[in-house]
Amino acid sequence: MIEKRQKDRKERLKKFCESYKKNNNIELAKESYHHVIVSDKYRLMYCYIPKVACTQWKKMFLILNDKRQGIQYNEHEKYHEKWRFNYLAHYSEEAIRTRLRSYYKFLFVREPFERLLSGFEDKFVSNIWNWHETSLYTSAILNRYRQEHPNATDDVTFTKFIYYILSLRDEARNEHWKSYEGLCHPCAVDYDFIGHFENLGQESQYVLKKTGLEKIIAFPPIISLNTSRKVLEKYSEVPKHMILQLGDAFKNDLEMFNYAFPGPLSALNITTGSGK
Repeated sequence: MIEKRQKDRKERLKKFCESYKKNNNIELAKESYHHVIVSDKYRLMYCYIPKVACTQWKKMFLILNDKRQGIQYNEHEKYHEKWRFNYLAHYSEEAIRTRLRSYYKFLFVREPFERLLSGFEDKFVSNIWNWHETSLYTSAILNRYRQEHPNATDDVTFTKFIYYILSLRDEARNEHWKSYEGLCHPCAVDYDFIGHFENLGQESQYVLKKTGLEKIIAFPPIISLNTSRKVLEKYSEVPKHMILQLGDAFKNDLEMFNYAFPGPLSALNITTGSGK
């Protein structure tokens, strides 16, 4: 069943890349691989996407690469310190080509609208991990919103957050709300496995089995904020024309990974030409 899903996902991605003449078969600049974590010991590479169980996968890579020393299990931010990981971008061009040809490569994606809400809830509502950039982005969001709404209040609402995202080109967005295409370049990298967050437990176990790691390590538990239950509630606060713009901004992610638009927001009756 998982093999059939993989075949379908990879075929869909291939058709998308060919149809849109994306950068398949083009060698990317080294800097493009700054989200691809490498384990040379296990010949494994993982492109991490924030808010798609990347903390759990990062924990596993630190364990596999013997770099978890000095971290308590609940010290969330330390699992995201860049210096602790080997990134593909840090290798020579020849070493990059060798690893792309011979290592097992995977990524996990998530329904894009739910991921954006998860990023908002995590960074600006609960902030249970005390993200060090929350105050910086709070100011950026409010300043950008007040350019058009000068009398706006000081709170960061979900609508203001979406407004901010839409005001930026994808390459200028923070990794927590940047596109999958911009982070992992799936038309240029031939990933061996494309996982979906919606099947995380089953598909993570499959990756571990496929790579021979299931007897070495177990996938860590996830702390869930139950974002999926809040999707309709929170997006109902956002003007429909902005949701349409959001669908356009993340159109490639939706198409590449077979997420429908408006998908989980269908009950909001969003159609082309929806007004404010």
